[in-house]
Amino acid sequence: MYIFISSTSLGWLGIIGKFVPVESLEDVVTGCAAVLAAGSRSRPDHLAGIPPLMRYAEKYVLKMYRQRGMVPRFSPQGSQLRAHARLVAARLRAAEAGLDVDAEGAAKEIVSLVMQIADNYVAGRVGALLPEEELKDL
Repeated sequence: MYIFISSTSLGWLGIIGKFVPVESLEDVVTGCAAVLAAGSRSRPDHLAGIPPLMRYAEKYVLKMYRQRGMVPRFSPQGSQLRAHARLVAARLRAAEAGLDVDAEGAAKEIVSLVMQIADNYVAGRVGALLPEEELKDL
């Protein structure tokens, strides 16, 4: 049995709510782009704005599997999806830790990770937000 959900059955707020996490990831990419574009004098000012953006995005990463509405509430898959979300959040924090050592390299790495997460979320792959190779050392 297939259930088709349209904008009329969900309402506009339901559709918008599904893609709020993508907007928070976009903010991280914009912040990292500002770091990469900044000169050496203004870079510390831009770096200070990255951690709050990352915490906001991390909050959504941890609940993306619920936000997307693809898995029933009390499904046995929930524990696996929660564990995967925690690993993804840990990987983002590890990349963020590199901002103090190599700001340019860490900003590029964060952008790469965030783009992969957003891509997989939009495609509906909430159990594979990042590939296993990225998460195996965590």
